[in-house]
Amino acid sequence: MIQTIINKIFEESNFEEKEGYYSKDNNQFYLTLKLKETEFQTIENKNSIEVIPSYKELLDFFNELVQSGTSTSIEKNTSLLIFVECENIKALEVYKQQILLLEEDQYFFKKYVILYTENGISGINTDTILSDLKAKLSDKDNFDNYYTNGFSTELEEYLFILQLYIKIPFITLPSFDNQFKTLETKITEDLGDNYIIKETVIEKFDEIMAIDFFVPGENVDQNIETILNSLSND
Repeated sequence: MIQTIINKIFEESNFEEKEGYYSKDNNQFYLTLKLKETEFQTIENKNSIEVIPSYKELLDFFNELVQSGTSTSIEKNTSLLIFVECENIKALEVYKQQILLLEEDQYFFKKYVILYTENGISGINTDTILSDLKAKLSDKDNFDNYYTNGFSTELEEYLFILQLYIKIPFITLPSFDNQFKTLETKITEDLGDNYIIKETVIEKFDEIMAIDFFVPGENVDQNIETILNSLSND
């Protein structure tokens, strides 16, 4: 099922399916890799993926492709989409560190990691896939549910689709109800001309975002509470 979804997204986006990769206008190239959760959870650093057999095979294929001279631009214009099949969509929380490690590592090519469950992709209509994905993504109830409940199991499909639109560069988020405005934009609009309050709120938001949530021993809750208390006193 996931391979059909991948193929249809590229097809409707006017990419040509080659042997082992997708290309468009001879200047955009994509490889895809499918991993099991058991493989993905072994990734502890950016080099860990190199011991996974399917990744090693893909890397060998890419090097052969570059050396073959198929396209002079393929070496610098190739991205990798990594699809990870998980038991539960809450894996998005569990594997945040692994996702970050891979996506920050642009050696060989840019990497985009997308997690999914079989249940979360089973209801997607692949006949007209992009219109179906946009319709489901534009469902305000789903967005409100996600905003309230986060990575809940009932939102498996929605969270998969949301990742597709956020991660894949050549498909764009639909514009609806301004739901995807940045927090800073929302703060600016809500507070209007009260610049003193606005700048204070944005400054505190930046302080919260600067906290390293992955450092062992970091007292995240206390740091956030201190920042929020200072905001209430301003």
